[in-house]
Amino acid sequence: MNSVLIVFYFLIAAYLFWFWFNRFKQENTLTNEEKVLCLATFVIGVIFLPIVIPIAYSKLVLRQKERDLDVQESIKEICICLE
Repeated sequence: MNSVLIVFYFLIAAYLFWFWFNRFKQENTLTNEEKVLCLATFVIGVIFLPIVIPIAYSKLVLRQKERDLDVQESIKEICICLE
């Protein structure tokens, strides 16, 4: 299961890389300085994408678990008050 998710993740990353790079190549209205800045941003994004997305996803999952626990505690408190 984990290997399927990893393969799926890298397929999406490769597609996004291809898509962004083609968009960059098609842009004709940028000055040379803007092209350098866009290319630098593109390279930084490609390098950090495999690091940032799993971290952000794990934080999202953790936050959701905390919310679920808060809801369960609230329900228990309501039940105790109703008794």
